[in-house]
Amino acid sequence: RNLGGKLGESVAQLLNIEYMGQLRAFPEPQLQNTFGEKTGNWLFDLCRGVESEPVRPRHLPKSIGCSKNFLGTQALRSCEQVKHWLQQLATELEERLEKDKEQVSLLFHSIYPN
Repeated sequence: RNLGGKLGESVAQLLNIEYMGQLRAFPEPQLQNTFGEKTGNWLFDLCRGVESEPVRPRHLPKSIGCSKNFLGTQALRSCEQVKHWLQQLATELEERLEKDKEQVSLLFHSIYPN
């Protein structure tokens, strides 16, 4: 986590390692000298499973929707076209609601098992 991009490349190259577990072999002072005091401390703790960042709840969406614009030559010109697209949008919305319901169900079953 958080070791992708430039920091991850730097850690891998400078220490000649591939995996987080390999980082544990380096003493804290060496990590501080190589990456600076703050980042060195953070890397030392992180590879040992120590994380001081608080857990933040993920908020559930307040609304779910779908839409489509029909501009210019795509403008709907008949009731049949409108009915067709209402059906398409309703189907897409139903799929999104079902997916959300599954995710919420999994979330609450894992937090509050029956």
